[in-house]
Amino acid sequence: MLKKGSHPLVAFKLLKQLSSPRLVHLDQIKELPRADARHDSGSRNNAARCFQGTREKTLEEIYKWIEHVDPNHPPIFWLCGLAGIGKSTIAQTVAEHEDTLHRLGASFFFSRDETDRRNSLLLFPTLAFQMALFNPEYRAHVVSALENNPDVGRSVIRQQIEQLIITPLQECGSSSNTQFIVIIIDALDECFPESGAEEILILWAAEIRKLNRQVRLLITSRPELHIRSKFQSPALRFISQSYILHDIEKSIVQADVELFLRHRLNDVAREFGLTTPWPTSYELGVLVKRADVLFIYAATVIKFVADKYWADPHRQLRVLLREKHIKNAHTHTSRYGKVDTLYLQVLQHALSEDHDDELSLQFKNVVGSIVFLQDPMTSASLESLLQLEPGTVRCCLLRLHSVLLVPDAEDNPICVFHPSFPDFLTSPQRCTSERFFVSEAQCKGTLQSSSVPLPPASATFIPLLLAVHHCHLFHGILN
Repeated sequence: MLKKGSHPLVAFKLLKQLSSPRLVHLDQIKELPRADARHDSGSRNNAARCFQGTREKTLEEIYKWIEHVDPNHPPIFWLCGLAGIGKSTIAQTVAEHEDTLHRLGASFFFSRDETDRRNSLLLFPTLAFQMALFNPEYRAHVVSALENNPDVGRSVIRQQIEQLIITPLQECGSSSNTQFIVIIIDALDECFPESGAEEILILWAAEIRKLNRQVRLLITSRPELHIRSKFQSPALRFISQSYILHDIEKSIVQADVELFLRHRLNDVAREFGLTTPWPTSYELGVLVKRADVLFIYAATVIKFVADKYWADPHRQLRVLLREKHIKNAHTHTSRYGKVDTLYLQVLQHALSEDHDDELSLQFKNVVGSIVFLQDPMTSASLESLLQLEPGTVRCCLLRLHSVLLVPDAEDNPICVFHPSFPDFLTSPQRCTSERFFVSEAQCKGTLQSSSVPLPPASATFIPLLLAVHHCHLFHGILN
């Protein structure tokens, strides 16, 4: 702000700065609709990176692909793996590394728990906004696209990728100062709807060929059929490099899991004043064997053992090692068998069988609602929707901090720690205890058969209605 009596030259310089192309451009690109989905965004404040010394082979393979100068080298890298194997952690590590090297143009971490972060229509405008901040020349071309079509950020995604991503990058291509740009799309399998994820892959396959190796596109996902089939199609197979995490030699992954568990458990021991090293080599070996290749098992063990509500790591570890005493633990040999047993242990430890029926129903009501909510909610909002007394939700969740993120601040939402937990709770084949199994079909069926009016053919608003009404209906279903 100019002070009274400022010199005219000072005033002129300030007005020139305020009207500079950069500031004007920033104002224009701010009009792009976008999600808070970047690797370092506030919505991902619990994002973990790879523990030092782990995943070295995988990271080396990705960095080698990024640095490759062969023009015939595939511009797309597909990192595929089972739920809980550590894909997002690897993507986070790569994003931070490339950001440090000033090569990360944009990143989008999908999440089915948040409306914006699962919306396929927000992917390309979000990537364009981030790349416009990253590269001034690119920003100028995006501004031109917005001037020609102010609504391009809200148009069909084919127009979005052509006008906001491909054409601006092509126009930057003649500049000798333009190096390659790394783009990271994590957890594409959590994109809604599934057809949106398929269209995203089809468009990248068609359009990335036009960019003359300007972009390195890293995509991570589970091996879901709708994604797997696209990467196996001729359109993508010849321009992508696939890396299947669960096919890596088991001994290499288990060595990483052991390193992670040993160091983290020793951190827990020091925090609680226990004698180190802790636990014993035998106990550590049992945990490593059960984790197999799934890092989510190891991460959940750490959160369970270090739970400050119990404040007794020895006792918590003994609970985990008593697997054979867990009631209703299944014996099937799926890749998730040990993780499922771990989740069942956590739930049974949180709600013993001597709880009365009313408390059990309340417990299942709260946890089930969190699982089915389309967007995370605060404890107060949950209590309002479920018609519970203040403080009830946090009391129900006191012993579940190893599977749910329950923030200290009451105005922050409660989130699921990992998607594999709701996957477990809603599968009768995996969650074999009636006390904890939550039927998605029953809840949705009740919603559809209720008198709640749904907007016709509006997939955008239906998830919001589900979020608002699920809690009210779920209580009735359980009773």
